[in-house]
Amino acid sequence: MDIFHDPEAGFEKPRMHPYISTRSGEAGFVDFKRAPERIAHVLEDFVALSHEPAIQTFYGLLAWLNGPVSKLESCDCALRGPEAHGWDHSSRPLCIHGRLMLMYRNPLANCDERIDVLYDTLGNELSAIDPQFRRDQAAVGFALSSVLYKDLCHGCADGNGFTLAAPDDPGLGSHVLLQFQAFGNDYEEAFRHLDRVFQNIEFACRRTSEMVEDAGDMHG
Repeated sequence: MDIFHDPEAGFEKPRMHPYISTRSGEAGFVDFKRAPERIAHVLEDFVALSHEPAIQTFYGLLAWLNGPVSKLESCDCALRGPEAHGWDHSSRPLCIHGRLMLMYRNPLANCDERIDVLYDTLGNELSAIDPQFRRDQAAVGFALSSVLYKDLCHGCADGNGFTLAAPDDPGLGSHVLLQFQAFGNDYEEAFRHLDRVFQNIEFACRRTSEMVEDAGDMHG
């Protein structure tokens, strides 16, 4: 599957984790490890499309990521489309696009070199599978997004969901940001490609979780 690296895609100014929504209608961060039953109900961008098989596949991906076997967890997601797009790598007129953000379960592991290992391993695994899935059908962008972990930091929130922190704050770290794009000549094709994207991401996440060093619990 085609991936690309987009270093400027992530939040440049650290966002507090867990984040609190600053806009009406948004759920903010929900810990699906503790409440997996909420997956199909609180994701405002996805609920209206729950009848689509691709969205059910995405819910299954989140259930596994936040389940008892995974060393990872999800920490944000979004969805837009199907809609017209301006990307030049696909001539198909419709695109469904969005993001999925991932982290180790131990916040400390997201604040040192282990987050780079997660980024590299996941990117390598995803790029190695489904080689027939061409970039004009779908692609996934990778970036690291700056974050400040509430339970570790000395900084403070600025009132807009972002943070004020010194460069050496122990809570400064990253999330891995996946920007997925699925293209289609019509609505049905776009969703078929989106379903394939989510299946590939889950496969890559499962492989990555097996390969990365166990980050341990939140105490170290």
